[in-house]
Amino acid sequence: MKSRRQTGFTLVELLVVIAIIGILVGLLLPAVNMVRETARRSQCGNRIRQLSLAVNTFHESKERYPGWREWTANWNLGKTPVPAGANKPISWMTALLPYIDHEPTSKFWENPATAFSTQLSPAIPSFLCPSDRTLEATQQLDSAPETSFVANAGCGVPINNRKLLKANGLFQDLVFFDGRSLQRPTVHLRLVELTDGASHTVAISENLQAEFWHRSTPDLFQARSAKEYDDILKHRTHRACYSNIMVWWIKPPTGKRHGILNAKLCELNGQAMNKIVRDRSAQAFMPFAARPSSNHKGGVTVGFADGHTAFVTNSIDYIAYQSLMTPDNAKSSMLNPAYQLKPADLGN
Repeated sequence: MKSRRQTGFTLVELLVVIAIIGILVGLLLPAVNMVRETARRSQCGNRIRQLSLAVNTFHESKERYPGWREWTANWNLGKTPVPAGANKPISWMTALLPYIDHEPTSKFWENPATAFSTQLSPAIPSFLCPSDRTLEATQQLDSAPETSFVANAGCGVPINNRKLLKANGLFQDLVFFDGRSLQRPTVHLRLVELTDGASHTVAISENLQAEFWHRSTPDLFQARSAKEYDDILKHRTHRACYSNIMVWWIKPPTGKRHGILNAKLCELNGQAMNKIVRDRSAQAFMPFAARPSSNHKGGVTVGFADGHTAFVTNSIDYIAYQSLMTPDNAKSSMLNPAYQLKPADLGN
């Protein structure tokens, strides 16, 4: 009688196959993650480009650039009763709503009868970077949708000369000039005033510390002296930007200046990456430093005033970073106003 020969895998063979599959998966996962991140970075760049183009469309319509905060639903305070939604201070993003296909939301903001409510702040994907994982950790998403992007507000110390103010940043404060007067400012920057060129002036950047897209960042630019400015910032040591705007320091810190303890804090993607930056309880993680951050490895995506985008690396010199943010280097307050940008400074 012939014996039947059993066929199949032995336990050892099965374990070998499983091990090989595990190795292959381990080799493929980084490649898959890299492809996904490349796609997210591309989508982030496209959103910043659309916002940068919206800034240009705003300029064509208003013959000026948006303020990093400005008024809407304007109402004469002498005319009573004053509606509940009159004279709303809005962010630059709110000002751009009509130019990114969000006209209905913009009309809510422009209506003096509409007080602030959830209908004024819907979730807008155009204001988010797909790689901004800090959005998953925030405890404030139920309050209002957040953003991943900030606008170039220029110099990070009080400048009382309006001509210098224009030379130091693209987006101006159109709510209060000095925080002590009800007179509305008229510092309107126009394309012809970008002496260094629109392609050499940053308009928008991603930043993990950005907050709600409608927030207009009150009181931070209202100090009348460097001391008063420092006093305000002492209470905001968990911030690495001023809500929805980015600024630059007059001098790269080598020692202690304006509370910054070391130059590392001014690097793009500096020590803010050590912790989840929107964790409001992490008060000690980051002294207030002025530079963007992202979840993209090696740098941040920025949009320029001419509408193009670039990926600026972490290694950019701080003087070059200042130069990219100043529309007119020669008249600016930057440490080296004669600095000439090199091709590598403009990103890739």
